[in-house]
Formats: sequence, C-alpha cells, structure tokens
Amino acid sequence: MKEQDEIQTAHLNTKPLSIITAFVWSKSDNFSFALPSLDLTNDKFVVNAALEIILNHIKTVLPNVVEINCFSDGAASQFKQRFLFRNLIEINNERKIKMSWHFFAISHGKGVVDGIGGVVKRLVWSAILGGEMCR
Repeated sequence: MKEQDEIQTAHLNTKPLSIITAFVWSKSDNFSFALPSLDLTNDKFVVNAALEIILNHIKTVLPNVVEINCFSDGAASQFKQRFLFRNLIEINNERKIKMSWHFFAISHGKGVVDGIGGVVKRLVWSAILGGEMCR
C-alpha cells in the first residue's frame, strides 16, 4: 500500500495487498465481493480459497441455487489449469451445484469486477489519507 508518486526507496518499505473481486448476478439478488489477501501469488490455492468463500455465501443467500456459470479472464496460473477443473467436478458432486467456467480473452477490457477493485482501492486510499479524496 503506497502512494503513486512516492520516491523509489519507499517501495522497499511497503506491504502489498491483493484483492480478488467477484460479482454475482441472480434473478432475485446481486452482490459483489472484494476479498483482500496478503498472499500475492494469486495461484490455484488462493483462487480456491476465494471460490470457497464466494460459494458459501451464495449458498447462504440463495439456498436453492442449482447452477453457477463463472466468467473470468484466461489467466493460466489462476483459472486455466487442471486443479481448478478438478475442483469444479468436486464442487458439482459435493454441493450438488452444476458449475461451468467461461473465459474471456486476457486483458479483454474493463468489466464489473474491475470497477469493484477500483472502488475498494479508492476507499482504502481515502481511509489512509484521512478522508481526503484520492487523485
């Protein structure tokens, strides 16, 4: 967490943070997720942990859900790898929810999850700067 225009040596004293964002559309409700993580790898384990949090919330809010269609970019280390696909089969069997995953091209453009990340970052900066608006 650092300011954009600080001197180069300040970079060595910062603590980075990763934010995993998601948005859920349903017939009855819509809600967003911004899951902070100090783990910057964003690998299959981080994605799996985030997916578990999101699925647990979906099941709580929408207990009769039977199908989930996921959309993401095609980042190979995060989403396009065999661990995630094996996980989808496990989720189908354990939770009795039909899941599918659809991929956009990498860096396809701005979507709702990019907006969620931007809002969270702005709010964090606003809190850090003592309520001042960020530039």
